[in-house]
Amino acid sequence: MATRVVQIDPNVRVSDLVGRLGDDSQRLISGQTRLAKLEMGESVHVGARGALWLALGFGMGVIALVAVTVLLTVVFGNGIFGRAWPGALIAGGIDLGAGAVLIIVGSRVLKHTRYTLGESREELRQTASWISRQTAS
Repeated sequence: MATRVVQIDPNVRVSDLVGRLGDDSQRLISGQTRLAKLEMGESVHVGARGALWLALGFGMGVIALVAVTVLLTVVFGNGIFGRAWPGALIAGGIDLGAGAVLIIVGSRVLKHTRYTLGESREELRQTASWISRQTAS
C-alpha cells in the first residue's frame, strides 16, 4: 500500500479537516466493499463450476459402482460359491470399505479448507494500521 504525503496548511480549519477525513473514510469503505464483492463473486463462480463437475462425476460414479457391484456379485457368488448371496455380501463389504475411505478423505479436505475472504481481511488490517499511524502522529 503506497503512503501518501499530505501537506498541511496551518490556516486550514478543523471543520475542513474533518470533512476531508469523512471523504477519505467514505472512499476507503467504498473500496473495501468493492473488493469484498469482487472476491465473493469470484468464489461463488468457482464454487458453482466445481459443484457442477462434482455432480456429474457423482452421477457417473454411481452408475459405475452399480455395474461393478453386480459384476462382483456374479463373479464371487455364482463363480466361486455357486450362490448369489455370498457374492452380494462380499461386493457390499467392498463398497462399504471404499465408501468409508472416501468419506474420511473428503472430511479431511473440508476440515482444512479456509472459507474466508483473505484479501479483504488483509486490506482491512492494513487500513487499521494506517489509521492508527495517522492518529498517532
